[in-house]
Amino acid sequence: MDETRTTGEGLTLSALRGVQWSSVATGTNIVLQIGFTAVMARLLDPETYGLIAIANVVVRCGTYFAQMGIGQAIVQARSLNQKVIGSGFTASIGFGITFCALVQLIASPAAIFFGDERLEPVVRWLSLSFVTSAIGSTSVALLKRKLDFKSIARIDIASYAIGYGCTGAILAMSGFGVWSLVCASLGQSFLASIMAYLRERHPLRLSFDWRSYQPFLMFGGTVSIISFLEFAGSSLDSAAIGFFEGTSSLGIYNRSFMLVYLPAYAFTTSVSRVLFPLFSKIQSDKNRLADGFLSSLSLVSVVIVPACFGMAICAKEIVVSVLGDNWFACVELLPILSLVILFRMVSHLGGVLCDATANLARKVWLQVGYLVTLSVSFGLMRGYGLKGFALALLLTESGLFIGYTFAVRSVLSIQLRAILHPYLLSTRIGILSAGAIGAALLVLNMFPVHMTIRLVIAMVIGAATLGVQLLVVPSKAVAMLFERVTSVNFRNSSLGSRLHAIIDVVR
Repeated sequence: MDETRTTGEGLTLSALRGVQWSSVATGTNIVLQIGFTAVMARLLDPETYGLIAIANVVVRCGTYFAQMGIGQAIVQARSLNQKVIGSGFTASIGFGITFCALVQLIASPAAIFFGDERLEPVVRWLSLSFVTSAIGSTSVALLKRKLDFKSIARIDIASYAIGYGCTGAILAMSGFGVWSLVCASLGQSFLASIMAYLRERHPLRLSFDWRSYQPFLMFGGTVSIISFLEFAGSSLDSAAIGFFEGTSSLGIYNRSFMLVYLPAYAFTTSVSRVLFPLFSKIQSDKNRLADGFLSSLSLVSVVIVPACFGMAICAKEIVVSVLGDNWFACVELLPILSLVILFRMVSHLGGVLCDATANLARKVWLQVGYLVTLSVSFGLMRGYGLKGFALALLLTESGLFIGYTFAVRSVLSIQLRAILHPYLLSTRIGILSAGAIGAALLVLNMFPVHMTIRLVIAMVIGAATLGVQLLVVPSKAVAMLFERVTSVNFRNSSLGSRLHAIIDVVR
């Protein structure tokens, strides 16, 4: 038997299992997060969410340098030994403690800058997450390298359910306010680290051999710089709104953003977290890499684009059903932010490809350009309130999407047409699905139907429209995508055969 073929088939099966378990984790977590958000939105006010959002911006300033890209370096490395693993663990703990101390020092200046003395103690306590995350970061990286996403799925679900679903909700109902969110975050982080180490044990001996640190500092250091630039770009909106508009407006913006971001991020991450180790393994084989990327791009875009279009149409139903009537100000932001998330999620795959192939310089320049453009856009649009900030973010995200499209073309050495085709297909599907949802809502407007029921009906119609387009009349691109996964000729098989093939894969 051909060894390369066997290896390729083994990787494919491992990747499929990884996506399945990653999807289980993110799907379950998104249900838990939406439930948690619905409960907490009725227990906490917008100002509380604004305060925790600003605190997270301050803490996350150091997160990416505290991690120093060590986890990515372990996953991406072509060879690994116990000495390197020990060095990775030592570096993780060292950077975690160091940045915990640094954030403790900047907590007071941050509170003065944002003009809210309540921020200081919140930032100080949240900084402990640097240490709690460092404890298990090496184990998590080893699990990803092995494509053991079944274990990661179980860890993610259990830690979130206990940390947020139990601890956070109980404290909020007991009147602890913002501290219920702080305790939930720290509890989830600590539990995840402990469970990860128990599942993937490694020597806890500290290593100080300089040579074993070089791979981390070279690759991981660059990853940290890129991650910090990405964080700066993704957090600039929260910082600007908190500074210019206040914590209450930031709370409204933050909840609007998360309503769209959570489901889209959950699905995209369930795929991309598997793609990084997979692409890293086949990075030297351009043909397999291009085929894998285009398949992944087709899968993600054909789900994300229709979903974001649908959320834009159902803005009022989503806000009232999940957050309640007190958050009605979120309705006008949701359609704009739906498009923002659309561009961000499809661009994310290009970033994963650059990471896996060590094309990091491209990401640096793209993120620097993004940050500069976003700063200028915010400056020009800040006079238009929250809607102005959202429109500025949409303009900048669309520019980054174009940049990553050309970066992917260069990395894979393929035609631009091959990359654009999945986007055109998913846009067509998204327009038809959104049209069906919009028509259904117009009919429902004639009757006194509760918002939650309207939302459920819209989701069912949107999913059905998407399914019909993918299964009954599959285009060439979609058919090829399913054929790679199911080994069934979708273009020439019956609908029953297509459904059975997909059910087999899900099982």
